[in-house]
Amino acid sequence: MLRFRPFKRVAYYRRFMDILSQLEETIPLLSEMHLGHTPFQIEFFKTAQQKGSRKFEYWNHLVQMKSLEHSIRSLWLDIEEIEISMNCLWRRLFGGARGKLKNKRLDFQLTGLKISLAEKELEISRHLKIVLRDFGDLLGASEKDIMDAEEEYWVHRLSRQLAYHKIAVTLGLPVGEVASISVLPEHLAIQVLEEAKKLMSSGVLKIGV
Repeated sequence: MLRFRPFKRVAYYRRFMDILSQLEETIPLLSEMHLGHTPFQIEFFKTAQQKGSRKFEYWNHLVQMKSLEHSIRSLWLDIEEIEISMNCLWRRLFGGARGKLKNKRLDFQLTGLKISLAEKELEISRHLKIVLRDFGDLLGASEKDIMDAEEEYWVHRLSRQLAYHKIAVTLGLPVGEVASISVLPEHLAIQVLEEAKKLMSSGVLKIGV
């Protein structure tokens, strides 16, 4: 039976970290990229179900921002807790081997939390940019003002759903795909359909194989 040798794991880990470091030097974007929703995703997919009712589209941006705000507050508390733990650990173990290892683990967790915090702050700023750009006239609206438009919102939403279903059945497509294409700007929706037509006619996609 083969025995596990810890030093091999350490050696592998070091090689792996060396490869990651080299990649980050070769591809700077690896260490700079943010994984939150992009402005395009926020505008055309995160608020897609509210399209057709400006007040509810605006409302959804506020809901998303409120949720992100709560996450950001929670992340700040987590960061503060880990920083306190690191300070206490260092004083108690005086930097011994176990203390250093524990400190490295906490430092890794801290880095992850700070990255997540930066991503959420970026995402909330993207929502805010869209709100200020497209919904300036609604900034002073009350919750009642929004809810007064609820009937209009449901009429638009349900009529769209019925239309999507009819189109999907006619074309033999999933309803979700029809809905996704419909929320795109018109020129992009046309581009998607034209590109799909080219792919099918070129034989690149083997339909039914």
